[in-house]
Amino acid sequence: MPDESEGYSDFKDKLKAKYFIRDIGAALFTLLDSILSAIGDTEYVAVGHAFRSNVDGLVTTLSFPFDMAADRVIDEIFQRLYTQAMLEPKTMQAMLEPQAAEGVDPVAQKARDAMKQFIRTEKGKFDFLKQTSDVLDAAYSSDKVVAANKLLLQGTVLCWSALEVFCRDFFTAYLNKHPDKCRALNKDEDTKKLFDLSKDALIQHLEGNKYNLSSLMGTILAHRQDFSDFESIRATFRVLFQAASPFEDNLVKSNLTLLAARRNLIVHRSGLIDSKYHQHDKTTVIGQSLNLTPEDVRKHIAITVSAATAVLNLVV
Repeated sequence: MPDESEGYSDFKDKLKAKYFIRDIGAALFTLLDSILSAIGDTEYVAVGHAFRSNVDGLVTTLSFPFDMAADRVIDEIFQRLYTQAMLEPKTMQAMLEPQAAEGVDPVAQKARDAMKQFIRTEKGKFDFLKQTSDVLDAAYSSDKVVAANKLLLQGTVLCWSALEVFCRDFFTAYLNKHPDKCRALNKDEDTKKLFDLSKDALIQHLEGNKYNLSSLMGTILAHRQDFSDFESIRATFRVLFQAASPFEDNLVKSNLTLLAARRNLIVHRSGLIDSKYHQHDKTTVIGQSLNLTPEDVRKHIAITVSAATAVLNLVV
């Protein structure tokens, strides 16, 4: 139960530590939307919109328990305000007037107006979060707490998937437009191992594409590397964009390395912490199940969107 002397913002922060709240939605995509509107090439725009849709779906899924509880609370508050409005003499008189018979509900209108005023006040916002918190706390028995953590784990997997798909799609579009970049990929010791550019492999593709690969190099190489690990993504974008690659930023590098490790642990080890994952997070205990907080996942989502936005900015 929250302390009544506590402010709305403080209590909201405490609530966010327990539940995933969709309050990052609009701000999360502000810069991405701006860059997408500035890109002239429709293929890059399509890649960006697909990524945005995937992340938006992820945020919607993770915030579903809170949204359901919030809808219930909003309905309860409205019903209380409706009852109060109905008992007011002026409202009862308005119900007898002609417009009431024409489908206009003066009680509902008065309740809606009161709801808008209530939710704008500090106390109204606080009471709304308090009641939503009570609903969630009452619903989350021990087994549901486990289910809530599993939702965060699957959200982590979906976050990585959104990044992986974005990188592969962007790489495909970029190499199809800049086939000369294949030379750099073949010269670099790291990326040369990732992409098979041997003569035999290329001849096979030449025969299947009427000896014209000028606009298909991205498509061909993307089939040879699925970008399923962060080091492959990092090496590839480093060669393509050098220091401008956002994956060279230390904060991005650290967060996405951990995201990839968590994704692998969840998918391949059912979230059971092993020695390999322990190297990435020394606070964990080998043999125990991975537990994540909403803030853990929020950070992954924010960094993923930031990195993808920076990549798209390279082709504006």
